[in-house]
Amino acid sequence: LDRDGKNSGTIKLIGSSKDKVKLDLSEEAEENNAYGINLKGSYWDIENIEVYHAGDNGILLKGTESHNNTIKNCITDSNDDSGLQITNGAHDNLVQDCSSFDNYDITTKGSNADGFACKLGAGAGNKFINCNSYNNSDDGFDLLGTDNAVTLTNCTSTRNGYYHGDPSNALN
Repeated sequence: LDRDGKNSGTIKLIGSSKDKVKLDLSEEAEENNAYGINLKGSYWDIENIEVYHAGDNGILLKGTESHNNTIKNCITDSNDDSGLQITNGAHDNLVQDCSSFDNYDITTKGSNADGFACKLGAGAGNKFINCNSYNNSDDGFDLLGTDNAVTLTNCTSTRNGYYHGDPSNALN
């Protein structure tokens, strides 16, 4: 998603019912850059979407061009890296009322899959409000390598660092 909306007119990707629209990516390759949603643009509203089993991040906001976006009432689960990641200069983004769980990166045996990651050079002004992270193989909220303040308000993080077992070994 690399188009830009405007402050006066955001681009909307919103599920149309009370139930979340589920993007089931389980048939896609599990590899770097196999993102569920790769948001490169600005002034987007993404709401009421579940991103399931992407081959890398479920939702990625990367680069200085990714700003002033709102991710609301979304779920990222069972992805092969972090559920939702903000990185590399992305700034002034709001993540609200979202859950991220059961993310596990097979290649690194779980050492990279955070629930929410705002890290590795993320820009200023990123906020998480009422977000819940649980059962991820790495951190619930990872802020590694970010010099800018990240706001977390009324967020929870439980049972992260959770080993999901090696799916290629039936004994685990």
